[in-house]
Amino acid sequence: MSVERIYLVGLLASGYGIPEVKERFLTPASNVGKSIFTLETFYDRSTVLRLLDKLPDVKIFLDSGAFSLMCKAVKDQVVDKKVGKVVLRPEVLSRVPEYTKEGISQEELNRGMDFGGFLRRSISRYVIDFSIFDSKEFRNYLDSYVEFVHKYENQLQVYVNLDVIFNPKKTWENQKYLESCGLKPLPVFHYGEDLEWLKKYMDSYEYIGIGGVSQVTKQEFREKLGNPAFKLIFESDQKIRVHGFAVTSVDLLTCYDWASCDSSTWIKCGAYGDIFVPRYDWRKKQFNYLVSPNSIRVSGIPNKSGSGHFTFYLSEEEIKAVRKYLAEMNLDEEKLKISYGERHKANALYFQNLMKYLSEHKDKVKLRTIQRRVF
Repeated sequence: MSVERIYLVGLLASGYGIPEVKERFLTPASNVGKSIFTLETFYDRSTVLRLLDKLPDVKIFLDSGAFSLMCKAVKDQVVDKKVGKVVLRPEVLSRVPEYTKEGISQEELNRGMDFGGFLRRSISRYVIDFSIFDSKEFRNYLDSYVEFVHKYENQLQVYVNLDVIFNPKKTWENQKYLESCGLKPLPVFHYGEDLEWLKKYMDSYEYIGIGGVSQVTKQEFREKLGNPAFKLIFESDQKIRVHGFAVTSVDLLTCYDWASCDSSTWIKCGAYGDIFVPRYDWRKKQFNYLVSPNSIRVSGIPNKSGSGHFTFYLSEEEIKAVRKYLAEMNLDEEKLKISYGERHKANALYFQNLMKYLSEHKDKVKLRTIQRRVF
């Protein structure tokens, strides 16, 4: 199996003003291997609604917005925030481990508040108030999600269960509730959950999402979830297709049998002034999409580490390879310096080429997957 589809998070919402975004990237869904696809989030449903109404022939992968709801559940527990320290609500503080009760550092808070690293010794799992998921506010959100999906179902390639991170039981309940409303959402299994939940999904579903990949190192993911989960799937008699949430790494893409994945790094990279450029194989005289790409600084503004434009820190040979790629992609070096849109387009092009390569070289990708499989 090879990756059938790569969904770029917010491709429509963020790229709507880019000329030719629809024509260049959102070609017919049946044209697998030459198209990339978009994942939009229901949490910002006014934007999604506007896009679907304006582009009735475009289909999207609809994320339920569970991640945003979880972030809100964490933030609502903070009653005061000071430099270097935060104060949590008393009932929340009682659930925080002893070693943090004297004061939670700003670094820990930042990791927890934006969920960047919420599985890496973060406090988030201790400050989530799961009662929010039994509230009227949450039920209204859930019901509005049901109504939205019914209304736009013909424009949805996939829509996701409203999962609750760190609470697989509640996630399962939401899955069954949505199904009772006549929907067929993509079930989600999270890093950190017992594999028994994955087995339970495998008994009933042929397409399952795996979340939490981006919140741990690649080694942690392989050891604690990737290897045992895909071994379980590989050894079963069932034909299970897996979607990887936030799976961007080429190493992970070619290590396991993903059916699809999504990524938000394409837009983050462009916003920070960089673009993805595949590594160039001078011996074969071609770009290699089976290894991780280089993140190249194309903005004229130095980043936090002080790195300026790529022409200041790359070798002459490396600069030549970058410019060769820009020429092949018809990308303007001067526009890339000043335009977010141009950088977003460049990164979307990279993923389009990556998907095309994976589709056209399935045997090579499959061999690489088998060679790197550790089970």
